[in-house]
Amino acid sequence: MNLSSVTERNWIQKEFNLEDVNFFKDNFFLDEIVAKLLAIKNIKREDAKLFLDPTIKNSLLDPYLLKDMDKAVNRTLQSISNNEKIGIFGDYDVDGATSTAVLGHYF
Repeated sequence: MNLSSVTERNWIQKEFNLEDVNFFKDNFFLDEIVAKLLAIKNIKREDAKLFLDPTIKNSLLDPYLLKDMDKAVNRTLQSISNNEKIGIFGDYDVDGATSTAVLGHYF
């Protein structure tokens, strides 16, 4: 097999586990090349479904990992219970404007 490109540069094929390739092909009905790419990326067999069919729920981290999130939640609930005004601050880029609009609409 010729392993050089049209510009006569040599292709360097990365190593992969053939058992993983066969597992991905058999269990996820993938082409050989896609299965090889998963194996080259060292995607674990148990993580393959989430990698191939990702969801937002599985991609987001637990918000309580942020410092003092429990304090923020409790203070927000207190403000809502006491019918207090809640100020929302955001920056002017797309995600800042969007998130402040969503929060404003929610509250």
